Amino acid sequence: MRGSLVRGTIAVTIGGLLLAGLTPHAQGAAAASKTIDVPDPYSHGLRVSADSRYLPDPMVVPRSARSIRLDLADPTLLLDTASYRIYGDNFEVRGTATVGTASHSIVVPLPTDFFQVSAGHSPIRLIDSAKDFYGIEVEASGAANGPTPPSEYELRPGDGRSHLSVSVVFQAGTATSDTLGVLDLTLPLSEAWAPGGDRTYSHSEVTWTPQKQVVAAGDTITLVGAPGQWKTNFRGESVNPYAIVWYANEIDNYNQLDLPTATSLDGSRLTITIPETIDRYIYNAPPRIEIYTNTGPEGENTVETFVPIAISYRSIAPGVPVVDSVRAGNGFVDLSWGAPTTGGRVETYRVRSFSGATVVKTQVVAGRLDFATVVGLTNGRPYSFDVTATNASGSGAPSARTAIVTPRTEFVPPTVINKNPASDARSISQTANVTAVFSEAVTNVNATSVSLRYGTTLIPAAVTYDSATRTTTLNPTSTLGPDRLYSAFISGIRDLAGNLISPMTWSFKTGPAPTIVSKTPTSGANSVAQTSNVSIVFSEPVTKVSGASISLRRAGAVIPATITYNSVTRTALLNPSSTLSADVVYTVDVTGVLDAVGNPLVATTWSFTTGPAPSVLKTAPASGATTVQRTVSPTATLSETITGYTSATVRVTQAATGAAIAASVSFNSTSKILTVNPSSILAANTKYLVTITGGTGAVRDLAGNPLATKTWTFTTGSSL
Repeated sequence: MRGSLVRGTIAVTIGGLLLAGLTPHAQGAAAASKTIDVPDPYSHGLRVSADSRYLPDPMVVPRSARSIRLDLADPTLLLDTASYRIYGDNFEVRGTATVGTASHSIVVPLPTDFFQVSAGHSPIRLIDSAKDFYGIEVEASGAANGPTPPSEYELRPGDGRSHLSVSVVFQAGTATSDTLGVLDLTLPLSEAWAPGGDRTYSHSEVTWTPQKQVVAAGDTITLVGAPGQWKTNFRGESVNPYAIVWYANEIDNYNQLDLPTATSLDGSRLTITIPETIDRYIYNAPPRIEIYTNTGPEGENTVETFVPIAISYRSIAPGVPVVDSVRAGNGFVDLSWGAPTTGGRVETYRVRSFSGATVVKTQVVAGRLDFATVVGLTNGRPYSFDVTATNASGSGAPSARTAIVTPRTEFVPPTVINKNPASDARSISQTANVTAVFSEAVTNVNATSVSLRYGTTLIPAAVTYDSATRTTTLNPTSTLGPDRLYSAFISGIRDLAGNLISPMTWSFKTGPAPTIVSKTPTSGANSVAQTSNVSIVFSEPVTKVSGASISLRRAGAVIPATITYNSVTRTALLNPSSTLSADVVYTVDVTGVLDAVGNPLVATTWSFTTGPAPSVLKTAPASGATTVQRTVSPTATLSETITGYTSATVRVTQAATGAAIAASVSFNSTSKILTVNPSSILAANTKYLVTITGGTGAVRDLAGNPLATKTWTFTTGSSL
C-alpha cells in the first residue's frame, strides 16, 4: 500500500540559490544538487492499480464508447480529486478529474483518435483478448488539509473489511446512464497483497503537483521535512526509505531502477543520488522518481510514504528511424518504420514525399505511432519517402530514402494468356510469325519489349499490336533458319494502370520435321515375300531409331526383329527374327523418331500382306487346243482357294470379235477348280479367249493377295 506524507510548497535550490524555473543540464555540465521542501501534514485517498496479468477477463472497449466512467470506492473517504491512467499495448489515456460529490465517479473522455488514427485509415488495434496487455491506475485524494485518517482505516490482509474497488464503465456518451459495459477491478483485501497484486487503500496521498526535475548522472535530490519524517511514520514506527525511478523504454513499457538513498541523523532529510542519465521515454509516459518507506510488521507492505517527483528527459534530439515497409495504393502510400534506437524521446515524426528530388508533401505523425498513410497522391506518378523523428530539442537525421513506389488504380499486372508458337513447340514453319495475347489492354509494345533471338543474335522483325484483340505479332523480316532453337522475349510492357508485366521468355524449334520418303513394303502391298525385311528411308538424318520407335506387329503382337540404321543413306532396316507367316496382314509402326535438333517425325503406320499369291496350275482345254467340242465348259485349277470370281472377272469371248459369251461361273473350294459354263453351245470352228482377271478387287486369295490375270485360247471343232 502506498501513502504520502507530502503537502505544501516546493523549493528547488542548486548551489544554495533558489531558482524560479528549471534549467536543463547542459551536455558535460557538473553534477548538481536539488532540494525539495516537504512539510508534514497528511491527506488521505485511494489508489487502485491493476493490469491484465492479474485480471481474469479481457478489457473490450466497445467501438461506440465515447467515455469511460470510473466509479470509486467508499464515499466516506471524502475524495475530491483523482488522477487516472488507462493504457494498453498501443494506446494510453491519462489525466486528472474532479470526483463527483454525489456519484463518487470521474468521467474519462476518450480521445477522438482512440478508434482511428486518421480519416479513411484503418482503426488502431483494440484490447480484445486476455493475452493482450492493458492496465488501469487511479489515484484519488481528499482535501489538502483533510483530517488525519482514523486508525481503523489501516487495512490488513484477512481482516474481514469490505472490498475496495474501482468499476470501469464504458459509455456511449458522458451521462452516467449511457452504460455499455462494466469491468470490475474489485478484489477482497485478503487477495490485495498477493504477489503482483496492486489494489490498495492508503492513509495518505499526494496533495501537490510534482515539478519536473531535469537530472543527469551524479545529480542529487534532497527531500527536506520535519525531524524524524524520513525515519518514522505518523504513528512513530521506524521506516526504511528507498527510492526507485520508473521510466518508459522500447522493450517493456516501464523500467525500474533502484536509486541509492541516505537519511540524515535526525530524519529530516532524505538524499537521492541519480546513478545514470535518464534521457528517453516513449508512449508519452514521463519518467518519475517514487520514494517509499515500508513500516508494516514482519515486513508487511501495509503503510508506505509515497513521494513522486517528475523527471524531465534530457534535452537531446532523437536518432534516426528506419523505414521497413512502403506500399502503394490507389492514390495513397502506406509506410511503417522502427523508432530510433538512439537520441532523445520522439514527440513527432515528419514524413516527406518526394517526386524525383522535389519534396511534394510533408506529413506530421504523433510520436507514439510507427506508421502513416500519405494520401492525395497522383496515380501513375512515382514517389519515394523519408521519415525524420523530432522533439522540442530538434530533429534527428532523416531515414534513408525508400524505394520508389507508384500509386495506381489497381495492382494486377498483365499476363500473357496465349502464345504461338507454344513453349517448347517443335517443327515450326520457317515462315511463322510469333504472337502473344495479353490478359488486358497494354502499352509500350515495340521491338524492344517484344523480341526474338537465335542464341544471342537478335532476329530483325516488325512488331505490331492489335488493341482490339490485345495481340502482339512479331513478323521476322526474313525466313527463319531450319532446325534451329529460337527464343521469344517479352518485358517492359505495362497495363493502362501502369502495372509492369513480369519478364518472360519461351523457346521453340523450327522445322522441317523429318518425314519418310520411301518404305518397303509399301502401304497396302500384297503378296509380300515371307522373308522380306522392312526398309524405311528418312528425309534427313534422324535419331532415336530403335525397337521402341520402329516395330512390326501382327494383330497387335510385336514380331521380334533386329533394327539397324544407316546414317549415310538415312535408312532404317527391320529384319524379322523368323520367316513371316503366309497370307497375313502385318503392320509397321514408326513413332518417337527425331531429327538432329529434336523435331519429331509424325507418327506413321502402314500395313502389308504376305504371300504367296494364288496362281493357275492347269487349264482345260489347254491353251491353244483345237477341235474342242462345242459343248465344252472351260476350267482352271488354282493353287489355293480364291474369291472374287464373277461373270465380270471370269469371261469367255470370241477371239476375233471380242463378243462375250454368256456363262455362269463356279468354284469348287475342295478341288480348287474354277469352271465357266457357257449358256449355249459354242459356234463351230471358232477361236475363243478365256480371261480370269486378278486383282485386289477381282480374283484373289482369301488374304487378299491378287491372282495375276490369266488368259488362254482354244478353237472349237465342228462336232458337238
